[in-house]
Order: sequence, then structure tokens, then C-alpha cells
Amino acid sequence: MPKIMLLIGPMGEYNGLPQIKYRWDIAEQLKDLVRPSSKLMPHKSLREELAHTVDPLISSSIIYFLAARLIIDPSKRATADEALRYPFLSS
Repeated sequence: MPKIMLLIGPMGEYNGLPQIKYRWDIAEQLKDLVRPSSKLMPHKSLREELAHTVDPLISSSIIYFLAARLIIDPSKRATADEALRYPFLSS
């Protein structure tokens, strides 16, 4: 979860089930361990992480689509109409 938080950006306040909020808090604290220079849990950008998936190999059009759709900030994320024009969905 900390790696996902770093890959897609800040996720805001937790508003789920109270009994599992501690997991969110732990993930927030672990984000410091997930850095490009970290030996414990290194990470790259979302596109780089997905590009290094080998089984199964992920096409660049899917990577581009996922990276664009996983932007947390709705003002920066593509609208549904824009997303439908991505090469992944039109091929």
C-alpha cells in the first residue's frame, strides 16, 4: 500500500471502515521507506514499474492509459470522454 500511495500520489484522509484505519496509518508511515534510493523497497515511477512487469508483459498503450486514469486529483485526471480516446480503448 505505501508503494501504491507513492506511485499514484496522495490519497487524502481515510474514510473507510474504522476497524482497519490502522492499516492506512501504517502505510502512511512506511512511505518513507519506499523511495527510489531505498534498498528496502525501491520504486520508480508508475510507468516504469508497469513497464518492468514481465509476466504478463504489459503493452505501452495500457501503461499510458492506467497512468492517466490513476491520477488522484480529478482536475488533472482525464475525463471519461478523453479517456475513451486513448489508443488502448480504440484499438
